Amino acid sequence: MRIALVASRNGHGHARRLLHLGFGLEHFGAKVTIFCSDTSLPLLKLESASFERSSVSLELATESFETGFDGPYSNRSQSTVAKKSKSEMHRKFANFEFVIGDNVLWPAEYSSTFIFHGHFLWIDYYRETKSRRIDCLQEKQEADLRNLSLTKKFLMNEIFEIPSQYLRGNNVIKMPLMQYVASRKQRYGFHEPRDSTVWLSQGLTESTSEEKIKRIIRIVDSLGLKIQQKETFNLGNFPIPNVVIGRPGLGTIRDIMNYGVDFVPIEFRNDFELKHNVEVLVKQDLIQSDGTLDETILKVVENSRSLKLKAFWQANSLPCIDYSALCMKEFSSC
Repeated sequence: MRIALVASRNGHGHARRLLHLGFGLEHFGAKVTIFCSDTSLPLLKLESASFERSSVSLELATESFETGFDGPYSNRSQSTVAKKSKSEMHRKFANFEFVIGDNVLWPAEYSSTFIFHGHFLWIDYYRETKSRRIDCLQEKQEADLRNLSLTKKFLMNEIFEIPSQYLRGNNVIKMPLMQYVASRKQRYGFHEPRDSTVWLSQGLTESTSEEKIKRIIRIVDSLGLKIQQKETFNLGNFPIPNVVIGRPGLGTIRDIMNYGVDFVPIEFRNDFELKHNVEVLVKQDLIQSDGTLDETILKVVENSRSLKLKAFWQANSLPCIDYSALCMKEFSSC
């Protein structure tokens, strides 16, 4: 079975999730190709090199064959990619038995066996985030509505799903969180003590201003703590910090839960999806939710929720192969 996995280009978390899903699907004999941004492509190649046995193919997803919505930071790259016609896209996706989009609906236009994988719809995001300006808004809304009707199933994360008026019925499947493949360092005895540092994880959306970054660094320095600028997908390869400060995308959240690292979210109050993610964490008592940034960091250092984060993760996630088995079951019933 040939399966195409197509990632939203808004940051790196969507592509990284598909890399590990692809590894799991290979366990069941699938031949997997991942389509991702030019930003994610080298990072996926680097991470997949740590997999012991994987032949997941990686291809660049061009900006020009998107119809419908993607995230607000999805157009910061791809500027030199050649355009592809709709007929070319139909021919490309015709080679796959199934096409799965992580938080994007546009591949449904080119595949009769399209499945959505994610935790919210961009059409809801842009409806709620009215202040954002976007080119061809009406056209993209109409395209997403068409593609919703063409989608065979919606595999939605049960914990972080944002309810939508467009997702009802028995083709909406609730999914757990997915544990990722361990790196070689983790598999072969990389056990460093927890480091007394703070990581500032900006994410690949580059949405945090330089001024804000400098202010955060000054605050952490004033508390007598060390700070490093590192992304959470590196958590398995370095000594684990005491605290991560960062944008609360689902990729970052799954990393901090997996490693039991206390988290201080920033840059979320005016973002529909990120605000929802933080509300879920607060409801589960997994993060500190009040006070200024310096007060919150000190509270986190003094009263760690590490054990609670790890317990929640273990109770609500599956290894990628078990997770992929659930996906294969849904594919077979399409």
